[in-house]
Amino acid sequence: MGAGLANQIKGKYPNVYKDYRQLCTEQGDDLLSSVRLITTKDGKTIANLFAQAGYGRTRQQTDYDALRSCFQHLKDTVTQST
Repeated sequence: MGAGLANQIKGKYPNVYKDYRQLCTEQGDDLLSSVRLITTKDGKTIANLFAQAGYGRTRQQTDYDALRSCFQHLKDTVTQST
């Protein structure tokens, strides 16, 4: 959560970053393809989609199968709640 939109979320919703870091520490590499939903104090829900195993600019980091899985999970979750 060090750049772009993720960094903006980190700045505005520090509890989201705290939960994210705790989850990464506890589960590490087992998070790929998973989704973590965190509700903020102002009632918004932030979805952390775990679709890359690393970070950097030297090579493509996004695992597109994992990203598809995350989007499907998110769609299923939203569909069930409506």
